[in-house]
Amino acid sequence: MEYLLRINDDDLMIDLGGIAKGYIADELRTFMCGCGCSEAVISLGGNITCIGNKQGKGYKIGIQKPFEGQGITATTVNVGQTSVVTSGIYERYFERNGRIYHHIIDNSTGFPAENNIASVTVICKDSMKADALSTALLCMGYDKACEYLKGQTDVRAIFIFRDGSISDIHG
Repeated sequence: MEYLLRINDDDLMIDLGGIAKGYIADELRTFMCGCGCSEAVISLGGNITCIGNKQGKGYKIGIQKPFEGQGITATTVNVGQTSVVTSGIYERYFERNGRIYHHIIDNSTGFPAENNIASVTVICKDSMKADALSTALLCMGYDKACEYLKGQTDVRAIFIFRDGSISDIHG
């Protein structure tokens, strides 16, 4: 499949960083399955795609506890052939005068998204969709995200709030 996009304005740019790892994970899964791989975990730092179901047992995937060191989990999920993608404010940020400035930008303000969510993990078959949704849901805030998820039958989202509490929503 090939797409063509023309932009005739030198000041206009498109940044695909919000879905790039998801796209790459989907392509890697397709390639590996095409080579005969029946079970694997592809990890691209916050984007995990599973092939198969680990001999019927599923894969236990840890979801990082925000603002803690890598490997410290807030919760885990057991999944089969699906993707688990997390967006969070705790990886790339700085703090100044008690305020956190992170890399997830609210497109309506041009500033870091301001709400009580520290991370959103999306679980669904399509890694690129999960990649886009994890960022979008974080920017929406919890109430709007829950409303959006009501129409998504193939998506599960795990919200971790700044106070450490967790909400698990099945669309």
